[in-house]
Amino acid sequence: MDILLDILNIIGVISFAAAGAMVAIDKETDIFGVLFLSITTCFGGGILRDVMISDGIPRFFGYLWPDVTVCLLTALLVFLAAKVLKKKYVENEETVNNVNNVLDAIGLGIFASGGTEICISLGISPFASIVM
Repeated sequence: MDILLDILNIIGVISFAAAGAMVAIDKETDIFGVLFLSITTCFGGGILRDVMISDGIPRFFGYLWPDVTVCLLTALLVFLAAKVLKKKYVENEETVNNVNNVLDAIGLGIFASGGTEICISLGISPFASIVM
């Protein structure tokens, strides 16, 4: 079961990293902006959740390097692909936006269910767990 959760976590990280990178590219940021927005998109919600439930140091800092490495590599690949295929990227902006929405939905679903599971395992009520 742990392997499945790890796989889902990586899929969520890749999805949110790509979605964040695509938004940053759409706003015409540089590579630093793309990487920063990808990290914020991937991990900001989980850090906020952990701070709100006051369960010590946010979980993000416990397994920092594997997830951040996957996030940064994904964002870098999206950035490079957008630069190399700039003309096609601009011409197919509607398709790019649709792909971004799908990636965002995948990441949101995975991280929302994972966050709810974390809250329930800490003994937080089901309603409060869903809100978190």
